[in-house]
Parts: sequence; C-alpha cells; structure tokens
Amino acid sequence: MKEQPHETEQNMYYLIRIKEHLDATWQSWFDDLSIQHEETGTTLLSGNIPDQPALYGIMLKLSQIGVTLLSVEAEELHIPAKDGVSQSFAAQSNEERKEQQ
Repeated sequence: MKEQPHETEQNMYYLIRIKEHLDATWQSWFDDLSIQHEETGTTLLSGNIPDQPALYGIMLKLSQIGVTLLSVEAEELHIPAKDGVSQSFAAQSNEERKEQQ
C-alpha cells in the first residue's frame, strides 16, 4: 500500500529560474506558471504546482526545449485572495481555507 504524501510535499509554490529569456509563446506549455523576464537576462517561472510528479514534468519540459536550469525554490502555497492579491496558505485563517474548498 502506498503511503500518503506529507502535506509539505503537495501544493507548493515554486520559483524556477532559467538562463536567458523564454519566449512568451511557451506559456501554454507550462500550464498555469507565470513567465517573467528578469533584468539579469534570466526567466522566472512561478506558480502553484500540485505535487512532485507535476514538478518533474515541468523539469522534463525544460530539458526538452534545451534551456539551462539555474535554480528551483519551493515556498508555501500561494492562494489568490478575493481582491486578486495572492497570499500564502499559512497566512490564511481556517475560515478562508474552508471557503476555498
């Protein structure tokens, strides 16, 4: 029987930095990740990724298009608030979490 993943292994917000600017036409290939060009000549892909297999899928896509991976950082889950500003899952009250389920 497969063990259930720990809560920290699911629904994390990732910041994936790659070398050079990634063209915006790749947006649909990376699902709901935001693509931001940085002044340093790098691209930042960011967004909520549901689990480790989804993260590995994104890493595979990056490898397939031949970009250089610079860094991957995980943060707490970011959830869009009603006013359009995202906040971390930990900062939400229990009532806010229940409303979103």
